[in-house]
Amino acid sequence: MAVDILQFLNEAGTTTAAPPRLVSWIPPSEGVALNSDGNSFGNPGNAGFGGLLRDADGAWLFGFYGTIGLADSLLAELLDLLMGLSVGWNKGFRRVDCFCDSNNDIHLIMVDDIQYH
Repeated sequence: MAVDILQFLNEAGTTTAAPPRLVSWIPPSEGVALNSDGNSFGNPGNAGFGGLLRDADGAWLFGFYGTIGLADSLLAELLDLLMGLSVGWNKGFRRVDCFCDSNNDIHLIMVDDIQYH
């Protein structure tokens, strides 16, 4: 049904959306997994974040979300990661595998250059 709707919209010229792709989830090696995402409507624009933590079996432990106000997408992505780690820490989790869709987040966290920290 979703593919039919996308085909209709493509033919009507209202979108160029591709059919959905299947994805999978990678369980944490130990501890819990944090999946998080931040976004902004405009860059900068109204921004927010959200995410969830799951155990090694994929069971939902809890979710979180929040608003930031005016921010760019990088700040939203970094804050969602920080908030997810903070919530997990406050819930007693000391081993957290993080999954996010921002290469900039990963670069800023992994780079050994104090000007970015």
